[in-house]
Amino acid sequence: MEKYYNISYDIPKKIAPELLDIENRWTVHSLSIEDTKMDEDGYYLYPIRYHEDAFWIQFKYVCYGNEPLEIGVIAKTEEGNMIELSYMKKEKPATWINMKWVIPSLSMKKEKSNIFIRVKPTGNMEYFKVMVLGFMNLFEENHTYILSDETYEKHIVIFQEDEIFNPNHPDTQIIYDEDICTFIKPIESYF
Repeated sequence: MEKYYNISYDIPKKIAPELLDIENRWTVHSLSIEDTKMDEDGYYLYPIRYHEDAFWIQFKYVCYGNEPLEIGVIAKTEEGNMIELSYMKKEKPATWINMKWVIPSLSMKKEKSNIFIRVKPTGNMEYFKVMVLGFMNLFEENHTYILSDETYEKHIVIFQEDEIFNPNHPDTQIIYDEDICTFIKPIESYF
């Protein structure tokens, strides 16, 4: 099964070198077309479902005709704020694409907020399929995860229990203790 998905262990080994059995900690989820929404700009949104203890690091898609598509990763808050987590750009099909940050798997209880793979539809989307790759326990379990820049000076998004917050939005009011949060740097900074 592992060869079918063509999994590389470079990223999880850099993030969590203390995990000796990383080859047994991966999971791949196919994102469901039934859960897909269309946003106000005409992009398809594929929600990333919850998987206990998983941290998502890559995604890939396959489609009819194998044409490159504009694709990325976003977070949406309950208030409707969109935060780009991996910039929208044309990517090749059937190739694992690194996310900018490791994304914790969240059990979203709010209706509008979630993490989505965002796709600009073109041509025949009938045979489109998107998958995400995650690894278990890359970080310690926590109630609050903060995606931040390399220097920790700017917080990009805050995941707290089952909610997503945009700390840079003027209406966001969230209380958290930075001493007990898990900070997640961009993936490239682990290399």
